[in-house]
Amino acid sequence: MISLVKGENVIKLIISISICQFAGVIGSIFTSPSIPMWYATLQKPFFNPPNWIFAPVWILLFTLMGISLYLILIENVHDKAVKIGLVIFSFQLILNISWSFLFFNLQNILFALFD
Repeated sequence: MISLVKGENVIKLIISISICQFAGVIGSIFTSPSIPMWYATLQKPFFNPPNWIFAPVWILLFTLMGISLYLILIENVHDKAVKIGLVIFSFQLILNISWSFLFFNLQNILFALFD
């Protein structure tokens, strides 16, 4: 089996994961101030997970998104399908950040739902 991570690809993997983790950090800037105040006052269902689980799950999620980005980047970036994949990936990353802004910063559940 051919290794997907060699030489220059290691740098692409690190950059891909870093880009996605940075998106998570941007989202957390909007999220963190609202957790103790606004979010704590929301009526949540009984199956709502505890607050401490969100950080590790989001870190894992953004790491997996970074690996997905890496898998796109190791393909021929001149291929039309790869370019489309990069555009779609970038769009979903922007939507992910905007959800945190809409939900936590603007405290607008409806706009966040549409996002």
